[in-house]
Amino acid sequence: MSFTIAIASKSKELQMLLMQHDYLEKITARKINIVNINEVNDFSEVSLLIIDDTSEDYNEIEHKYTMPIVYLTKLENNIANNITKRINYVSKPTRLELLFQELAKIIKGSKKTNLQIKLGEFEFSPDQQKLYYKNNVFELNDKETQLIKLLSIKKNKIVSKAKILKEVWGYSEGVDTHTLETQIYRLRQKLGDEASKLIINREGGYQLNY
Repeated sequence: MSFTIAIASKSKELQMLLMQHDYLEKITARKINIVNINEVNDFSEVSLLIIDDTSEDYNEIEHKYTMPIVYLTKLENNIANNITKRINYVSKPTRLELLFQELAKIIKGSKKTNLQIKLGEFEFSPDQQKLYYKNNVFELNDKETQLIKLLSIKKNKIVSKAKILKEVWGYSEGVDTHTLETQIYRLRQKLGDEASKLIINREGGYQLNY
Protein backbone atom coordinates (compact mmCIF):
# COMPACT_ATOMS: atom_id res chain seq x y z
CA MET A 1 0.00 0.00 0.00
CA SER A 2 1.35 3.42 -0.93
CA PHE A 3 1.98 6.13 1.66
CA THR A 4 0.76 9.53 0.47
CA ILE A 5 2.51 12.68 1.69
CA ALA A 6 0.84 16.03 0.97
CA ILE A 7 3.00 19.18 1.03
CA ALA A 8 1.77 22.67 1.87
CA SER A 9 4.67 24.85 0.78
CA LYS A 10 5.40 27.79 -1.49
CA SER A 11 8.95 26.51 -1.91
CA LYS A 12 9.26 24.74 -5.26
CA GLU A 13 12.77 23.68 -4.25
CA LEU A 14 11.45 21.80 -1.20
CA GLN A 15 8.82 20.06 -3.29
CA MET A 16 11.41 19.03 -5.89
CA LEU A 17 13.74 17.69 -3.21
CA LEU A 18 10.97 15.65 -1.61
CA MET A 19 10.00 14.28 -4.99
CA GLN A 20 13.38 12.54 -4.96
CA HIS A 21 12.15 10.14 -2.33
CA ASP A 22 14.00 6.96 -3.39
CA TYR A 23 15.89 7.15 -0.09
CA LEU A 24 12.63 7.18 1.88
CA GLU A 25 11.24 4.24 -0.05
CA LYS A 26 14.45 2.30 0.47
CA ILE A 27 14.65 2.72 4.25
CA THR A 28 10.91 2.35 4.89
CA ALA A 29 10.15 -0.35 2.33
CA ARG A 30 7.01 1.60 1.38
CA LYS A 31 5.83 3.07 -1.88
CA ILE A 32 5.81 6.86 -1.33
CA ASN A 33 3.46 9.19 -3.20
CA ILE A 34 4.19 12.94 -2.96
CA VAL A 35 1.47 15.48 -3.84
CA ASN A 36 0.92 19.20 -3.41
CA ILE A 37 -1.86 20.07 -0.97
CA ASN A 38 -3.68 21.96 -3.73
CA GLU A 39 -3.98 18.68 -5.66
CA VAL A 40 -5.75 16.89 -2.79
CA ASN A 41 -9.47 16.31 -3.25
CA ASP A 42 -9.90 13.81 -0.43
CA PHE A 43 -7.79 14.32 2.71
CA SER A 44 -8.83 10.92 4.03
CA GLU A 45 -6.40 9.49 1.45
CA VAL A 46 -3.45 11.50 2.86
CA SER A 47 -1.14 9.55 5.20
CA LEU A 48 1.07 12.48 6.28
CA LEU A 49 0.90 16.25 5.89
CA ILE A 50 3.97 18.51 5.72
CA ILE A 51 3.20 22.19 6.36
CA ASP A 52 5.82 24.75 5.38
CA ASP A 53 3.41 27.48 4.31
CA THR A 54 2.38 29.07 7.62
CA SER A 55 0.67 31.98 5.87
CA GLU A 56 -2.41 29.76 5.48
CA ASP A 57 -4.64 28.39 8.24
CA TYR A 58 -4.76 24.59 8.30
CA ASN A 59 -6.60 24.27 11.62
CA GLU A 60 -9.67 22.79 9.97
CA ILE A 61 -7.66 19.98 8.39
CA GLU A 62 -5.73 19.46 11.62
CA HIS A 63 -8.90 19.07 13.70
CA LYS A 64 -11.03 17.15 11.21
CA TYR A 65 -8.48 14.52 10.18
CA THR A 66 -6.08 12.38 12.17
CA MET A 67 -3.06 12.00 9.90
CA PRO A 68 0.38 12.89 11.36
CA ILE A 69 1.51 16.45 10.61
CA VAL A 70 5.05 17.79 10.31
CA TYR A 71 5.46 21.56 10.59
CA LEU A 72 8.63 23.11 9.18
CA THR A 73 9.08 26.10 11.43
CA LYS A 74 11.45 28.22 13.44
CA LEU A 75 11.50 27.21 17.11
CA GLU A 76 10.26 30.59 18.22
CA ASN A 77 7.25 30.29 15.95
CA ASN A 78 3.99 29.94 17.87
CA ILE A 79 3.15 26.77 15.98
CA ALA A 80 5.96 25.03 17.85
CA ASN A 81 3.93 25.44 21.04
CA ASN A 82 1.01 23.41 19.67
CA ILE A 83 2.68 20.02 19.75
CA THR A 84 0.57 16.87 20.17
CA LYS A 85 1.41 13.22 19.74
CA ARG A 86 0.66 13.37 16.03
CA ILE A 87 2.11 16.84 15.37
CA ASN A 88 5.87 17.12 14.94
CA TYR A 89 8.13 19.97 13.90
CA VAL A 90 11.46 20.29 12.16
CA SER A 91 13.30 23.56 12.65
CA LYS A 92 14.16 25.90 9.78
CA PRO A 93 16.38 26.26 7.90
CA THR A 94 15.60 22.61 7.21
CA ARG A 95 18.32 20.02 6.73
CA LEU A 96 16.97 17.50 4.24
CA GLU A 97 18.69 14.60 6.00
CA LEU A 98 17.01 15.52 9.29
CA LEU A 99 13.63 15.90 7.62
CA PHE A 100 13.94 12.51 5.92
CA GLN A 101 14.87 10.91 9.25
CA GLU A 102 11.75 12.38 10.86
CA LEU A 103 9.55 11.29 7.97
CA ALA A 104 11.04 7.79 7.97
CA LYS A 105 10.32 7.45 11.70
CA ILE A 106 6.67 8.39 11.15
CA ILE A 107 6.26 6.16 8.10
CA LYS A 108 7.86 3.14 9.79
CA GLY A 109 5.63 3.61 12.82
CA SER A 110 2.46 3.90 10.79
CA LYS A 111 0.01 1.12 10.15
CA LYS A 112 -3.19 1.19 8.16
CA THR A 113 -4.81 4.40 9.33
CA ASN A 114 -7.88 4.24 11.50
CA LEU A 115 -9.11 7.53 10.13
CA GLN A 116 -11.72 9.37 12.18
CA ILE A 117 -13.55 12.21 10.44
CA LYS A 118 -15.47 14.53 12.76
CA LEU A 119 -18.90 15.50 11.53
CA GLY A 120 -20.30 17.61 14.35
CA GLU A 121 -21.43 15.16 17.06
CA PHE A 122 -20.64 12.27 14.74
CA GLU A 123 -17.33 10.52 14.12
CA PHE A 124 -17.00 8.67 10.85
CA SER A 125 -14.44 5.91 10.28
CA PRO A 126 -14.36 4.98 6.57
CA ASP A 127 -11.61 2.39 7.17
CA GLN A 128 -13.68 0.51 9.74
CA GLN A 129 -16.98 1.33 8.01
CA LYS A 130 -18.45 2.68 11.24
CA LEU A 131 -20.33 5.79 12.31
CA TYR A 132 -20.13 6.87 15.96
CA TYR A 133 -22.83 9.00 17.52
CA LYS A 134 -22.87 9.67 21.27
CA ASN A 135 -22.84 6.15 22.79
CA ASN A 136 -23.91 4.42 19.59
CA VAL A 137 -21.81 2.64 16.99
CA PHE A 138 -23.42 2.00 13.60
CA GLU A 139 -21.99 -0.60 11.23
CA LEU A 140 -22.03 0.65 7.63
CA ASN A 141 -22.06 -1.32 4.39
CA ASP A 142 -19.86 -0.42 1.41
CA LYS A 143 -22.36 1.91 -0.27
CA GLU A 144 -23.28 3.70 2.98
CA THR A 145 -19.58 4.27 3.67
CA GLN A 146 -18.92 5.60 0.16
CA LEU A 147 -22.01 7.83 0.36
CA ILE A 148 -21.07 9.46 3.67
CA LYS A 149 -17.45 9.81 2.57
CA LEU A 150 -18.48 11.59 -0.64
CA LEU A 151 -20.79 13.96 1.23
CA SER A 152 -18.12 14.67 3.87
CA ILE A 153 -15.59 15.60 1.19
CA LYS A 154 -18.03 18.16 -0.20
CA LYS A 155 -18.54 19.54 3.33
CA ASN A 156 -21.58 21.84 3.42
CA LYS A 157 -22.19 21.74 -0.31
CA ILE A 158 -25.16 20.04 -1.93
CA VAL A 159 -24.14 16.96 -3.92
CA SER A 160 -26.44 16.21 -6.82
CA LYS A 161 -28.23 12.89 -7.14
CA ALA A 162 -26.54 12.36 -10.51
CA LYS A 163 -23.05 12.82 -9.03
CA ILE A 164 -23.76 10.46 -6.13
CA LEU A 165 -25.10 7.78 -8.47
CA LYS A 166 -22.00 8.15 -10.66
CA GLU A 167 -19.42 8.23 -7.84
CA VAL A 168 -20.95 5.56 -5.58
CA TRP A 169 -22.79 3.26 -7.99
CA GLY A 170 -21.08 4.01 -11.30
CA TYR A 171 -24.35 4.93 -13.04
CA SER A 172 -24.35 7.06 -16.16
CA GLU A 173 -26.05 10.45 -16.14
CA GLY A 174 -29.75 10.31 -16.95
CA VAL A 175 -30.39 6.84 -15.49
CA ASP A 176 -33.86 6.64 -13.93
CA THR A 177 -33.49 4.77 -10.65
CA HIS A 178 -34.60 4.94 -7.02
CA THR A 179 -31.43 3.20 -5.80
CA LEU A 180 -30.17 6.26 -3.94
CA GLU A 181 -33.48 7.08 -2.26
CA THR A 182 -33.83 3.47 -1.13
CA GLN A 183 -30.28 3.42 0.26
CA ILE A 184 -30.76 6.66 2.20
CA TYR A 185 -34.13 5.47 3.55
CA ARG A 186 -32.52 2.27 4.87
CA LEU A 187 -29.60 4.23 6.33
CA ARG A 188 -31.95 6.58 8.17
CA GLN A 189 -33.88 3.59 9.51
CA LYS A 190 -30.60 2.17 10.80
CA LEU A 191 -29.50 5.42 12.47
CA GLY A 192 -32.79 6.14 14.22
CA ASP A 193 -34.75 9.38 14.61
CA GLU A 194 -32.09 11.72 16.01
CA ALA A 195 -29.03 10.48 14.13
CA SER A 196 -30.91 10.14 10.83
CA LYS A 197 -30.84 13.93 10.51
CA LEU A 198 -27.17 13.69 9.46
CA ILE A 199 -28.14 13.39 5.78
CA ILE A 200 -30.75 15.85 4.57
CA ASN A 201 -32.57 16.34 1.28
CA ARG A 202 -31.89 19.48 -0.69
CA GLU A 203 -33.26 20.60 -4.01
CA GLY A 204 -31.41 18.53 -6.58
CA GLY A 205 -29.43 16.42 -4.12
CA TYR A 206 -28.24 15.74 -0.59
CA GLN A 207 -25.83 17.18 1.97
CA LEU A 208 -24.59 16.46 5.47
CA ASN A 209 -26.17 18.39 8.31
CA TYR A 210 -23.77 18.97 11.23
